Amino acid sequence: MRTHALMQWPVVISRVQTQLDGLIADLDARINVLDREIATALADGACATSAAVLASITGIGPITTAWLLVTTLNFTLCPTPEAAAAYAGVVPRADESGSSVRARRRLTGGGN
Repeated sequence: MRTHALMQWPVVISRVQTQLDGLIADLDARINVLDREIATALADGACATSAAVLASITGIGPITTAWLLVTTLNFTLCPTPEAAAAYAGVVPRADESGSSVRARRRLTGGGN
């Protein structure tokens, strides 16, 4: 429950509000630690060059960069841009069902 939603209740118990504020502060601190660890891993690891290239793309941040590098094994699963797009499932492909000529051809996404 968000704190602003809690404030809409007719009775707000201060101990509950204090516990909730403490929990949110603790989670924010943990997120910040994880963000720093991810940034360090991207800067110092074997995929630092790929991470730097991805970071230069507008809209691609450290979390997306890490996810792309981990899921594609630093792009070893996708040696070309076309393969990366297909792996991501953004390339439409024809979906045909066997040899039936009555079924209409459909486009579907593939990928991981």
